[in-house]
Amino acid sequence: NFEIANYGVGGATMISTVSLAYTKTEQYSQSLSYNPDIVIIMLGTNDAAPAFVQDIPTSQQPTAFLQSATQIIQSYRNLSSKPDIFVMTSVQVLTQNSRKRLLETVFMPLQKQAAKDNSCNLIDIFAQTGNIETLYSDGLHLTDDGYRYLAGLVLNGIVDHYGFTK
Repeated sequence: NFEIANYGVGGATMISTVSLAYTKTEQYSQSLSYNPDIVIIMLGTNDAAPAFVQDIPTSQQPTAFLQSATQIIQSYRNLSSKPDIFVMTSVQVLTQNSRKRLLETVFMPLQKQAAKDNSCNLIDIFAQTGNIETLYSDGLHLTDDGYRYLAGLVLNGIVDHYGFTK
């Protein structure tokens, strides 16, 4: 008996100081008002695209990412519902080599660090989405089957955390 609400925003970034920051969206405000019991945060793929975060010098992006992640996590942690928070790593990027490299070497490790530093649960889907070309429409965006696969990975992460039986 779960109710699921999706407050995702395509194109949003974790880094809060850029124009496409998730924290600047109506969906972010709505997600806080929802007062959830479980929060799943999946941000970072767009942070690995230089065009999305061009306002911040490259050397400052990791710090800005971790600070923004902490702010978002704390905003949910401070809700009266005291939700369990899961941080998800990004899906792999099969195209756009510069974004792929930044995601693999900088932002995916930062997602893991943000989860650890903030005592959040981690759902690591990065390794589980690599080189499965049928999940993607273009090497970056998932197909309907890709989203179903992703939903299964999220379900497994939640089930594993709570010890539910499948």
